[in-house]
Amino acid sequence: PTHDPAKTVRFRRLLDVVRSVAAQGGSVLWLIDTGEETRRYGQLAQIADEIETASTERPVNVAIATLGKTLVRTLDFTTDRKAVAAEFRRLQPKTDPPAEFDLIENVSHGARLLAPRESRRFLVLFTQRWMEVENDLENVAAALAKAGVTFLSITPEALYSNPWWTLHAPPANLECRGTDSPYREFPSQWIFSDLEPLYTAPSGFAHYGLRRLAAATGGTNYLYSPPA
Repeated sequence: PTHDPAKTVRFRRLLDVVRSVAAQGGSVLWLIDTGEETRRYGQLAQIADEIETASTERPVNVAIATLGKTLVRTLDFTTDRKAVAAEFRRLQPKTDPPAEFDLIENVSHGARLLAPRESRRFLVLFTQRWMEVENDLENVAAALAKAGVTFLSITPEALYSNPWWTLHAPPANLECRGTDSPYREFPSQWIFSDLEPLYTAPSGFAHYGLRRLAAATGGTNYLYSPPA
């Protein structure tokens, strides 16, 4: 289902949307996950090709930052499309960022990097991983909206749930809610499966935290997964 064209916006169309929004004026900061899932299919090189050949009515001020325990800006704001494309290509073979980091903190940091004098400001998140987007979510959503930052994300579908604690001994005072709370569908050591099915079932929509950021800022979540 993740690769069903009816559910997944085609990559070229995603770039068309980003260019269309950016062409309204202002600045765009790409938040890029350089993880193995991105490198495997050469997606950053595809972005570079599209940006380099794009035709826009006015210059687009673009910067790039990579996700991690600390957000790192690898390209300062520029209207030079060739420089933007070259940076995407440079990042294509980069090594994985840390396995665990605070995505919301990266988004919050990214918003502070956008020039306050710009009339329109956009954050565009690109990742092919399913990450937690929960810490301080409402405060960050409110801060983005107040600052006039529009949030866009290009990610795979969220999974139905994350039943990690059902496979481990939770602390006595832990209360699981939402997608962290479901029980396992299959008994432990079930003979026909060694994988919890809820970990692999796509939902048809983006992660709640990303949808919340987009809704609060007038942005959009786009679903994209590489070819199976």
